[in-house]
Amino acid sequence: MQGLIEKIAEIDEETLRIAESAEAEKKKIEKEMKQKTADYDRELERETEAKIEETRKELSQKAEEELKALESAVENEIKRVEELYNARHAEMAKEIFLRITGD
Repeated sequence: MQGLIEKIAEIDEETLRIAESAEAEKKKIEKEMKQKTADYDRELERETEAKIEETRKELSQKAEEELKALESAVENEIKRVEELYNARHAEMAKEIFLRITGD
């Protein structure tokens, strides 16, 4: 009977050691997973920031190109109007005068 009790006590101790070992392994795995998750989050944030910066630069460059094109178009239009004025200002002045005077 004593042997049976000792055997049960041994089994109980072994069960306790196994449970403690499993708990320690579980905590170790949890710690590793938290670290991997944190590493992944940092890497994802770094990649996201890099993509945002790249997109920001691309948009800035595109806006600058569009602004230059618009400035060029405006300059061309101003030149066209100036040329028209220089070529026809006397005629335009006469036409305006006639409209005002009613002749």
